[in-house]
Amino acid sequence: VEKVTVAAVRDAWQRRIRPDQLITVIAGGDGDRAPDAAATPSAAITDGAN
Repeated sequence: VEKVTVAAVRDAWQRRIRPDQLITVIAGGDGDRAPDAAATPSAAITDGAN
């Protein structure tokens, strides 16, 4: 790991990662106080535009 350069990481990131296909997953919080997922499906799944 010590031999990996910042330039190599940036190069690999630019070649392999597609930002338009990334998603964000947020886990945690107070689950027993959260609304039922079935009651708010649009809040649970977004297209990344929010």
